[in-house]
Amino acid sequence: MPDHSTLSKLTKRFGEDTLEKLNTLILQKALEKKLIKAKKIRIDTTVVKSNIHHPTDASLLSDGVKVLTRLVKKVKDAGIAAKAEFQDRTRSVKKRILNIVRFTKNRTNEAKENVHKTVKELVKITIDVLCSASKVSSMAKNEIKEAHNKSKAILIQKLDDAISTVGRVIEQTNEVLKGNTSIPDRIVSIFDQGARPIKRGKSRADVEFGRKVTLSESEEGLIICSRVEKGNPG
Repeated sequence: MPDHSTLSKLTKRFGEDTLEKLNTLILQKALEKKLIKAKKIRIDTTVVKSNIHHPTDASLLSDGVKVLTRLVKKVKDAGIAAKAEFQDRTRSVKKRILNIVRFTKNRTNEAKENVHKTVKELVKITIDVLCSASKVSSMAKNEIKEAHNKSKAILIQKLDDAISTVGRVIEQTNEVLKGNTSIPDRIVSIFDQGARPIKRGKSRADVEFGRKVTLSESEEGLIICSRVEKGNPG
């Protein structure tokens, strides 16, 4: 049977419904061949780590700018919204990220204030990039409205999804800057929005980022039910 990590990856790639149907077919065959008695069932919950870097407000903003810039370039390369103005701000963002790294080496109040100030600058840059990307998206939609080009429509949808995600990152960063660190459903990765911060009680990793997966296993070792939990249930 697939291990926990494989089950999570399959779920992410094909969706819960498809994986559930596949598992049901396998179980039906196993029952027909009398391979499952199902007199005893073991239920276990495990954490599957996501392949993401440790999130900070600054790194999420940086990732957001990179993703928007890359998608806008793809849209323009596809021949749509070619005349829309869009400035590449990735160098400005990188400069401020390096400044934050330098500031955090010192634990003085001045260093903390500098980090706070720099994150505010990153928010402003990200808002500017977001606004420009939104204009590109609007222009692109108008240009393909009557063309019915599926591939271009998918590309624009990806840009819109990224715009929505980065908008949420900006909102949660502004909340943190106000002093509110308790944010429900906080985004911890631009690339894996389903990942959640999960406490495991390990000495070296008090918090990991990923998903909780609940597995029901028969005494024969067959997974009879699997579910990727939403959020971080207790």
